[in-house]
Amino acid sequence: MVGVDYRVNTFHHVVEVSTGAPCLGRRTRALPVILPDGRRVEGRTWSWRDGACPLTGKVLYAADMEKRGLQRRVRVGNSRLTLFRLRDCYQVAAELLARGTDDAPPCCACPVRPEVGPETVPSDWDDERQCLRPDSAAWSY
Repeated sequence: MVGVDYRVNTFHHVVEVSTGAPCLGRRTRALPVILPDGRRVEGRTWSWRDGACPLTGKVLYAADMEKRGLQRRVRVGNSRLTLFRLRDCYQVAAELLARGTDDAPPCCACPVRPEVGPETVPSDWDDERQCLRPDSAAWSY
């Protein structure tokens, strides 16, 4: 990171998505999309959470990164850099989401869930196979 701190590091969203955080709705939001050939279809995306994440919202994994010595701070000219391996950040953030802290529950016990609105639809994702369900309309475009 150059000249910023962990608050602007969005890599923890990769961790949330890949670990199946229940506050995110996988392909549960349908929005109109116009394809290059002019067809209008319902495109699917993730539903965002209906509240702040008590763990990643406060960037609690930053302290663990420092405490474990998994980052290095250096200066290049007038810029302050924080260097770390993404695999280390992934591991630390995933552990935090799984175990929680004294002040926040783990993901599985957190009350924050995906927001629900007019664009909310049932997911067309097969979690077991990690692919679209055979009946997904997305197969047609």
